[in-house]
Amino acid sequence: MSREKYLGMQEGDLDNKKYAKYWNPQMSPMQKHTLHAIEHGPEAGELGFPVTDANTLLKPGYLPLENGFTRLNNGQVFVSVLTKMPKVTGK
Repeated sequence: MSREKYLGMQEGDLDNKKYAKYWNPQMSPMQKHTLHAIEHGPEAGELGFPVTDANTLLKPGYLPLENGFTRLNNGQVFVSVLTKMPKVTGK
């Protein structure tokens, strides 16, 4: 099966979308801890967990792997990025 790659927002993507007013194409620079995780390379597989354990994200505190990626024993790739979003509220 062949799929075309989608390379980001394109003209017309937000036409008639109620949330279009929130789109801001000016992105902040990548946060240092995220850049470090990418440069570091894969972590130990034991630090990740399968998607079936997603409720782990609801536990208080930080995970052993907050920023990074690894391949699990089942072949899945686990990616974790702590994203700080200053000035963003639930509203």
